[in-house]
Amino acid sequence: MVASFLSCKDDYDKFSTDPNKILAFSTDTLTFDTLLSTIGSTTKKFMIYNNHKEPLLISSIKLLHGDKGFRMNVPPEKRDANGNFCNVRISPKDSLYVFVEATFPENAADTPQFQADEIIFETNGKQQKVMLEAYSQDVIILRSYVFRRSTILSNKKPYLVYDSLTINEGVTLSIQAGTTFYMHNKSWINVKGSIKARGNLLQPVVFRGDRLDYMIDIPYDRVPGQWGGMWFASTSYNNDFDHVSIRNGMFAMVFEAPEDPDRLKLRLKNSVITNMNGNIISAENCYIEVENSELSNASGTLLYLLGGKYNFTHCTLANYFPAWNGITPTGQTIAIYNYTDDYNDTIPLPVETNFSNCIIYGSYTKAAEYSINTIDDPDAPVDCTFQNCLLLKKDGKSDGEIFIDCIFNEDPKFVKSTHEKLEKKGESDFIFDFRLNSDSPARNKADADIAKKLPFDMYGISRFEDTGPDIGAYEWAPTEN
Repeated sequence: MVASFLSCKDDYDKFSTDPNKILAFSTDTLTFDTLLSTIGSTTKKFMIYNNHKEPLLISSIKLLHGDKGFRMNVPPEKRDANGNFCNVRISPKDSLYVFVEATFPENAADTPQFQADEIIFETNGKQQKVMLEAYSQDVIILRSYVFRRSTILSNKKPYLVYDSLTINEGVTLSIQAGTTFYMHNKSWINVKGSIKARGNLLQPVVFRGDRLDYMIDIPYDRVPGQWGGMWFASTSYNNDFDHVSIRNGMFAMVFEAPEDPDRLKLRLKNSVITNMNGNIISAENCYIEVENSELSNASGTLLYLLGGKYNFTHCTLANYFPAWNGITPTGQTIAIYNYTDDYNDTIPLPVETNFSNCIIYGSYTKAAEYSINTIDDPDAPVDCTFQNCLLLKKDGKSDGEIFIDCIFNEDPKFVKSTHEKLEKKGESDFIFDFRLNSDSPARNKADADIAKKLPFDMYGISRFEDTGPDIGAYEWAPTEN
């Protein structure tokens, strides 16, 4: 009786035994994106088809290498004594799903390692196969981790952050070029000391979500809200970010009011911060310098500045956040205040902002414009200037000394500022490229004396190879577009 039970004898006997009648599949190779070692994948699937007029009996479905990382399920489930699927009946002109997942152990290697297996199907004495492929990447897991002393982080393996990552007061975290941080859902970085993240053109430092799969047909790496963001405490100063990519969080950087507002809070250069559910930079009474950088696409505000001193030079501030999945942009590109509210009390804050050779634009009237919000208080002087900028402004007026040699309400003509809806329903590419087209009105209109301080854009392209430097973070080059 036990032997009979384990033999998986099928209840159906009216199936074809013709060896020429075999299966068809929706794919011959099922490919996973790079998977982080020890972290389970999402479920992928493919279809088995019986294109014949008679039912077929699949006598065996098994993984060639057994349980070496890949797992599968074939409902309705029937297994033999070895755990393989057996005697799976498929009706004529019908189909079945095969579901596949993967979890790989650590590779003891710094680079991604290729993983492969085969699902072997045996029908009427003939074998067929579907290939399984993936790359697995070892990671260093940091769970609610606190840096209590100054540390240099190696770039040999990525870091997977759960819950939070904290840099204590007085501690400096130095991050090598090419380091990647995979941030788990709702995780965040709490900076009480300082971060020195110095990448380069070929090896940027990356902060992104840890989902490597797709949301329907959109890579999660292009979906906002994948993790929390970075929070800089009042004790945090001299943060230095160069060639850094920060993307797809709830917010990017929030800066508490410092104890000493004259000390540099952040220097950001040659970096891209993009695709946030909330604001990109929120700061109260801080001193921040941003150069050669792109801040783009936020449902909230790109810059939310309450008092303080801020200098933006050769930056592209572009808000073309797409209205999708119930999310619509609600903020402006730039919001500047000379006050803050604390328990219904208005606190005056002097504010000084300088935008030089910058593009400030977007696709939504409200989201694309800037605003300067002030109270009349001698303790809160306002000094805001825009020099050689291209920006959206409803009335197009120069407003006296605020605007110097600026261009108003002319489309900057970016290479790609709208996401494309593909033919398949539900598909979008969500790819943006805020470099300039050859006919952009921002070309050759930057102030040359200012540009001399930043003679190369973030891609290393000289601003002085043609007629003159371009406004924004990117210099047009004939080989680009």
